[in-house]
Amino acid sequence: MDDILTDLGLTVLEIKIYKLLLYDGPNLAGRISRKTGIHRRNVYDALERLIQKGLVSYIKENNKNKYVANDPEIVLDKLKAKEKDWQQLIPELHKYMNNWGEKKETLFFRGINGIKHVFLDQIEIGKEILVHATNADVDAVVKYFFPRYQLLRKENKIPTRMIFDTGYKKNKNIDVINSLPLCKIKFLRHFNTSLTSQYIYGDNIALVVWTHEPFAILIRHKEISQGFRERFELLWKL
Repeated sequence: MDDILTDLGLTVLEIKIYKLLLYDGPNLAGRISRKTGIHRRNVYDALERLIQKGLVSYIKENNKNKYVANDPEIVLDKLKAKEKDWQQLIPELHKYMNNWGEKKETLFFRGINGIKHVFLDQIEIGKEILVHATNADVDAVVKYFFPRYQLLRKENKIPTRMIFDTGYKKNKNIDVINSLPLCKIKFLRHFNTSLTSQYIYGDNIALVVWTHEPFAILIRHKEISQGFRERFELLWKL
């Protein structure tokens, strides 16, 4: 929750106070100050900002203001509004990016949000995805994201082929993998038991290391991706 509220522009103090009002119900400023350990003056300032952002309101009781969290649907509405505004900018931004000419670059991403960018880039490119899969529990690292990714892949009719080590047949997620849409799977003995996976799509190759804090290297280079693609095809035929 904190990450979502931070993305909406809330400060640490605002998040702390907003969460208290959500969980604890309507409160006087003095009680909020005691419960959060935030100085009373700072509580008033933060409450005023939350009111301006539409997340908090207040009611009068015995000539005192009792502050109350507004319906959490407001947070969702704000997120949707931000997403809509950004979607409207995308066509214009793509025009600028298309003027770059052929992109040959290496990008580095760290953390869950960075990894999500790599997978959304696959959807944006819209070409078949070839995967040197890992035996790591990917869903445990990027929770709740892959169902959305697979849905986007299905909606955009993007096929994928995946090669796993035979040891993955015993994985708890094997049934989910086998049921993925537009997906073909093969298993090779002694293939890949590391935490690293590869994703080849279009003129791109992404190397993702699925540690607790995952990181990825995305290479945009036609010749390099072609080399990885040829190796994948050779393995696929085995």
